[in-house]
Amino acid sequence: MTRRLAIIFDLDGTLVDTETIHAEAESKLLNDFGIKITPKEITRKYAGIPTESYIEKIVNYNSSLDKLISKKNQIMHDIVCEKGIHPIHGMPELVSYLSSLSIPILVASSSSLEWIQKCLDTSFQINGKNYSYGYYFKLNFISCSEVKNPKPAPDVFLEGKKRMKKQYSFLNDINVEWIVVGDSLADMEGALNAKMKAFIWGKFESKLIKNDNAKVFSTPEKLAVHIENIVKGVK
Repeated sequence: MTRRLAIIFDLDGTLVDTETIHAEAESKLLNDFGIKITPKEITRKYAGIPTESYIEKIVNYNSSLDKLISKKNQIMHDIVCEKGIHPIHGMPELVSYLSSLSIPILVASSSSLEWIQKCLDTSFQINGKNYSYGYYFKLNFISCSEVKNPKPAPDVFLEGKKRMKKQYSFLNDINVEWIVVGDSLADMEGALNAKMKAFIWGKFESKLIKNDNAKVFSTPEKLAVHIENIVKGVK
């Protein structure tokens, strides 16, 4: 039986170096409510989890959450104008490589659809070559806002899988290895709950899930090399 791969990528902290932008914006937002929490603390506690999923639990906020998120988005816009959006090392090259082999790929993110599109539309120049994630993913992306339960629930990965199966009919009737690439424990837990393999990178203080279908890498470059080696073994 032919073996195939389908790979679902997280966005912030996985494809683009924007976890710090989210965390800085959320830190400033919470500061307005008298809650002192550093961007590092936010990343450590809430990486991979949608802002609205945790912020209403720690803020006594009686108005619409949409207004709160809109304010966060404005702060993020100001940060991006100052610092820009940059890729995670090794990921543009990996995505380009996978795309050249026609391996199905999709982005599944906790961020809003507008933010996902903004990141995918950004261009990067690496070693004289231009990259844009949008060129490879096109409209193959999904936000947790489109499903019932956010990460670490498996909903966004399962819905992504469903959409990919509609687009690539061969994913329905042959042996497929589903892989989630991320940078947080929420990505790992969500992937495993969706019965997919989870490859994440980073350093984690929390006790990691012990599972043969989960691997943790110290750098994104090592993660990218691992996936390339899997692909070469499948070809």
